[in-house]
Amino acid sequence: MENIDIFKVLNRSQSLIIALIKNSKNMEDEEMDFILSSFASFGLGDIKTVKELVAIIDPHGEICEGRGYKEYQKEIIDALPYKVEELSTKTYVLPLKDKNNTKMSFLLNMYYDYKTEYRVLLFIKLDRQSSMVSLDYYISGSYKDRLTGLFNLNTCIEHLKTNVREIYLCLFDLNKFKEINDNFGHSFGDEILTTIASLLIKVASANEIFYRRSGDEFIIMCFNKNRDYIFNLIDKISDYMEEATQNKFKNYSNLHLSASFGVIHLLANYQTIPKENYYVNALMLADYAMYQAKVNKLRKVYIEASKCKQIIEEKDVESLIKELQSKIRR
Repeated sequence: MENIDIFKVLNRSQSLIIALIKNSKNMEDEEMDFILSSFASFGLGDIKTVKELVAIIDPHGEICEGRGYKEYQKEIIDALPYKVEELSTKTYVLPLKDKNNTKMSFLLNMYYDYKTEYRVLLFIKLDRQSSMVSLDYYISGSYKDRLTGLFNLNTCIEHLKTNVREIYLCLFDLNKFKEINDNFGHSFGDEILTTIASLLIKVASANEIFYRRSGDEFIIMCFNKNRDYIFNLIDKISDYMEEATQNKFKNYSNLHLSASFGVIHLLANYQTIPKENYYVNALMLADYAMYQAKVNKLRKVYIEASKCKQIIEEKDVESLIKELQSKIRR
């Protein structure tokens, strides 16, 4: 056991479980040999096989709602590490539920150590104060907007507070949405918003998270990609809006769905704007870019990282936004 390299870097704590898994013809029936703690110590029962483990995944957790319960079970089973490369790794958040419906989440790391030919499952219990940041962890601990099913503003703020990675933050709202409400009624306005949300879900990938800020305002947080990616995503969303205008809402005269997008580039580890008031400044800068797009009748306005820092340091962004808003009202 001492020869397994990865064990040397692990801190043995009460929140940690380590299991070796044995080869079998059916991956679901693979047996787990717990070498440090077990799920019984968390009140989750005496679990001996992978099948028993995935059976207690919470079907009503955010991850399973988003991906499908059976699909997520299958995804984890299919990801069990085989000989791919030296110390290949897979990571998931495992939302589990015990017999008393108590929910708890574990960060699941799957390893294959080519040198020793051990396959290892490493479980770390997550709590709400965890500083670990990953898209799956975001999804597992988030709250949604009731109308659209997207994540809400409070969730976005929490994500911005914990994020230290490079991101593209995009804020957009619908053009002339007040006229839509005035001409067709608020119920129809709500239908428009749910349609937009469904379009966002349709284009979503593992690289971005969508939020409804309020009213007709939406937020996109994009990870691990470049400026061209977020620009293409904006074009795709705009094209879907045009498609909805021509198809789903073709019987409504003078209705045209379009949006104005403000995009900012934030570098990792608070290099763009200070950690203090990070989420406030980030959202305000995206707001500023969006209103510039609206005033100048552009689809999008982009502010690069160096300009973001300069604007925050030199200008009263809130006053600039109010000035742009006054131009729109004229």
